Amino acid sequence: MNSDALATLSLPALPAPSPEAPAPLVCERCGGFSPELAPHFEKSVCEECLERMKERQRGIKLYPPGYLWAVGLLGNGAAASVLAALNWSRIGNQRRAKGAWAMAVGCMIVSAIAVSLPQGQLPITAFVSFLATQRATDGWKPIFDEHLAAGGKRASLLFPILVVALVVLAIAFALALVLPDV
Repeated sequence: MNSDALATLSLPALPAPSPEAPAPLVCERCGGFSPELAPHFEKSVCEECLERMKERQRGIKLYPPGYLWAVGLLGNGAAASVLAALNWSRIGNQRRAKGAWAMAVGCMIVSAIAVSLPQGQLPITAFVSFLATQRATDGWKPIFDEHLAAGGKRASLLFPILVVALVVLAIAFALALVLPDV
């Protein structure tokens, strides 16, 4: 068939969409069409994708707010902020995760400055650590309770405790090498 013959072919016209008819709904996750979409995780997803997302959520392990408080008050607010950042990352809220990482870094900087001062500013470090811990746990309890109610799991503190212990030992060893004997 030549191009002149193709130009004379006429295709049936598609009916114009009716103003009353709902627009076809497309799942933002898989691209499939669905008569009804469920708003979940700030996306509109089909029921099949929603079930897959819920199943994934059940496998995620999160640190409870009590763990965050214990780590923050017994250790430093930076540790509580790191655990909060891990929690936010695991549930997919990257904005809050970045804020928690920034809080952890800020808390470490303030602690390092306070320790390096001649008088050792423990009240400043304790205050900043408390504020960081408060911020790390802010609004976390209802999210964690909902996570547990949906079949989610609680994370163990063993790994974070081991990491903190190794970091403290490494810092102590480095300070012993650098500081003169008194």
